Amino acid sequence: KSSRRTPHGKIGFANLARIVGANWKKLSSDRLEHYQRLADKDTGRYKSEMELYHKVQESKRKKMEEEEIKQQTEEKRRREEAAQEKIYEELEEAQQQTKKRKLLATFFSQCISSCGSSGASRFSSIPQPAAVRARKQKPRAAPASASVSGDCCFF
Repeated sequence: KSSRRTPHGKIGFANLARIVGANWKKLSSDRLEHYQRLADKDTGRYKSEMELYHKVQESKRKKMEEEEIKQQTEEKRRREEAAQEKIYEELEEAQQQTKKRKLLATFFSQCISSCGSSGASRFSSIPQPAAVRARKQKPRAAPASASVSGDCCFF
């Protein structure tokens, strides 16, 4: 036995392979069948474990894909909500601007109406909404409080 060992006390791989090969060739057919059954059994176990492993990995992969799709959908929903909120804010601001314009148009219309034609020249350069421009009212006579010089009663 000591002749097969290397000086450090371990057998080399080449020598080990030769010994195992020689012993395998010497085995009886009964022993060979026994080892073949063990190998077949272990191969079946390996295949079933690998099937289970692949199913688990596929399940994990699908779950990760679903999570990623869910995250992407959630992010898309958040962006859409933010865009919609911005649109609502812009719409609200536009409505407030429209209200202000209407209020100013009403104010100037009343001012022009109360001041007569003499005060109208002051506001002729101010753009008015179409509804105000469309109204063609005859200028009323200037109230007694308005001076003939064209001073508006509101200013």
